[in-house]
Amino acid sequence: MSSSTILTAVDVVDLRIPTSDTLLGSDPFHRKPDYSATITTLITDSGINGVSINFTVGAGNDWICYGVKNLAQLIINTSLEEFIDDPGAFHKKFIDHHQLRWLADGCYRMAVGNIINAMWDLWAKQENKPLWKLLVDLPPEKIIQSIDWRYLKDALTPDEGLDILRANKESCPTRENAMKKRGPKAYSTAGWLGLSNDQIIETINEVKALGFDSFKMKVGRRSST
Repeated sequence: MSSSTILTAVDVVDLRIPTSDTLLGSDPFHRKPDYSATITTLITDSGINGVSINFTVGAGNDWICYGVKNLAQLIINTSLEEFIDDPGAFHKKFIDHHQLRWLADGCYRMAVGNIINAMWDLWAKQENKPLWKLLVDLPPEKIIQSIDWRYLKDALTPDEGLDILRANKESCPTRENAMKKRGPKAYSTAGWLGLSNDQIIETINEVKALGFDSFKMKVGRRSST
């Protein structure tokens, strides 16, 4: 029987990029964003670490960083195997915490998401699989167990979801092979308020050269009043 992988520490990086200098990333509501990220690394005693990145647009990124550092204390010295055994229960440890649940959504959920995503990354690395492959290979019962159903039950119950997954399990290899050949549909952002028309055209041609056939543009300018 393999030994447990113990979470020993968390490292959090508050990354800021001054995109407001050139208005890169700007849109009608975010006129001068500084693209930023909370980079979370869950450190273990096995040498395999789980990493997640939470995107923000500047001010408040430190709030997410503080939240991650604070929440991580709830799982330091616990094991990855606890997460693998029941990802849904692990998630509820945060969102249903008796003193913290009142924080509800917004920054709190973003901080929780940093930790949960890092746990999934850690699990995938232990299995030596990309995360998408780990998810594809999960049995239907584990997928159902991993979902927070509180906001879904009116439209889809866990039993109905399980029936759908089981009914389509045999066709998974065929669909997986098809996706490996063509890949998922993706786009790249090619236009922001800070770019001239010529720069937008240049950016579009660059992403087309990389294989993209779809792009997104930020359009319109919101009044400052």
